[in-house]
Amino acid sequence: MLQTVELNLIDRRLRTITPARAEDDLLIVGIEESTFDALPTWGPTALDRSVYAPVISKLKAAGARVIALDVYFGDADADAGSDRLLAAAIATAGNVVVVADAIARVEGGKQEVYEFQLPTAAVAQAAVRVASPLLFRPDNVVRWVKLWQSDEDAGTVYQALCLAAVEVATGGELDIDAAGAESRTIVWAGPSGIVPYVRFEDVYAGNVAADRIKDRIVFIGQWHQMEDQLQTPLGPMSGVEIHAQAAVTLLSGEHVHIASNAVGLLSAIGLCVIVALIGVRRRGW
Repeated sequence: MLQTVELNLIDRRLRTITPARAEDDLLIVGIEESTFDALPTWGPTALDRSVYAPVISKLKAAGARVIALDVYFGDADADAGSDRLLAAAIATAGNVVVVADAIARVEGGKQEVYEFQLPTAAVAQAAVRVASPLLFRPDNVVRWVKLWQSDEDAGTVYQALCLAAVEVATGGELDIDAAGAESRTIVWAGPSGIVPYVRFEDVYAGNVAADRIKDRIVFIGQWHQMEDQLQTPLGPMSGVEIHAQAAVTLLSGEHVHIASNAVGLLSAIGLCVIVALIGVRRRGW
C-alpha cells in the first residue's frame, strides 16, 4: 500500500510539471493498420523491408536531423533483396538509429537483466547507432527511461533509443549527464497526440510537406491503438510516442528529481496517517 501511495504522489507531480515543447523538434511517423492495407507486407505483423527504403530516403531529403527506427530487423524476418535495399537506404542517409531486440528477464526473484540481439549484419553496420527499445514499467506505468542498458551476457552497453537519437541530432554536444543519473524521469510534454504525427504510407507516397520534416528528430514505429499502448501518468500512449517524449525531456534539459526511497516512504506514511485520522474522525461524526 505504501508503495502505491508513493507512486501516486510521483504521478501527481509528473502530471503537474511544466510541459516541454515537442512541436518544433519531433515528428512521429506512425505505422497503423491502414499502413498494412496500403503497402507490401512480410507476414501479418511486419511490413516488407523494402518499403522502409523510400521512406528513409524521403525523410533524409526533406532535412530530418535523425531518423530513429523503433522497428527490429532481425534475421528471422529477413528477405535478402529487401534487406539490402533497407541497408543501402540507411547507409546513404547516414543519420539512422536502429534498435536491437531486447528481452528482460528476472533473476533471483528481484534482479532484472537484459538480453539483446542485433539486427541483421547489413542493417547494423549501415546504421549510425544501434540502441535499446526497452521501456520500463515495474507496475505497468512508464515513468522514466534508463539511458544506458547492459547486456549482462555479452557485456555490451546500449543507449536508450531516445538518448541515441538526441546525441546524433546534437552531435553529442548536449550535456546528457548533467543530473548524474543513469535514469531520467520523463517530463511529459502532454498527453497522447502532443507530438506531431504523420502516417507512414503518406511519407511513402510523398504526401507530407518537407517543412513538417525539416530539422526534426523523426521516430518511426507502431501506432496501433490496441497493440502498442502502454500506460503513463498522463494516460495510454504508444511505445514510439513514449520514446519521442523521452527525447523531448533530454532536449529540454528538464530534470525531475524523485525523492529517495526513504523520503518517499516518510511522505507516504504521513499521507496514510492523515487518511487514517480523517477516517477515525468520520466514524466519530
